[in-house]
Amino acid sequence: MAVRKLVDSFSFAIDGIKQAFQSERNLRIHVIIGLLVLILGVLLGLTRVEFIILLFVISLVLVMELFNTVVERIIDLVSPNYHPRAKVIKNIAAGAVLISSVNAAIIGFLLFYNRLDDFSPRLFNWLLEQPAYLTFFLVLLLMVVLFFIKYKQNQTFSLQGGMPSLHSALAFSLATVIGFGNDNPLLILIGFSLAFLVAQSRVEGRIHKISEVIWGGLLGVLLTVLIFQFFAGGQ
Repeated sequence: MAVRKLVDSFSFAIDGIKQAFQSERNLRIHVIIGLLVLILGVLLGLTRVEFIILLFVISLVLVMELFNTVVERIIDLVSPNYHPRAKVIKNIAAGAVLISSVNAAIIGFLLFYNRLDDFSPRLFNWLLEQPAYLTFFLVLLLMVVLFFIKYKQNQTFSLQGGMPSLHSALAFSLATVIGFGNDNPLLILIGFSLAFLVAQSRVEGRIHKISEVIWGGLLGVLLTVLIFQFFAGGQ
């Protein structure tokens, strides 16, 4: 009986996380960012202690996002109509998420900056050294996948919404140009951070889905890499 209760407790917790992930766009964004940061940590060779710190701050952001979701649901249940105090409570909960996010960003910057100083130039130089035909194949494959998705969803070409996000493609393309144009990791980080903000604004404005800005960003990066390989050092 005790084991059964323990299993049920885990099941209920997982269901809660699943429901929050499906309904809360910001939580999905934070999960994606967390996974990307963890992958970057592996690539840059973080120490065990640094990984523990990174896992802690990522978990803190996700927990605070779940906490914010709980507060919003309770307020909506107790006070379905607009009330100034309900708004204050929601704002305070959102503030907790903001503080944890800023804290995570600062810690991430401190953990990664020195490693990016050497990693960024090597990464873009490595990209230039790759065969241009390989990048062209990846771009072609990506275009086929996007065409298939648009066909399945009965989408037509549009600058406003749809698959992929052209604004995200342009933003990440410009960020990639910055990466190829200089060896300063701070400028590269700023460039990709601004590109991310553009993509997030498209999601927040309900113009695009998260998948659409991800595909758009990937398309922008690959096309830019292909152009630089062709003109500056591709084979």
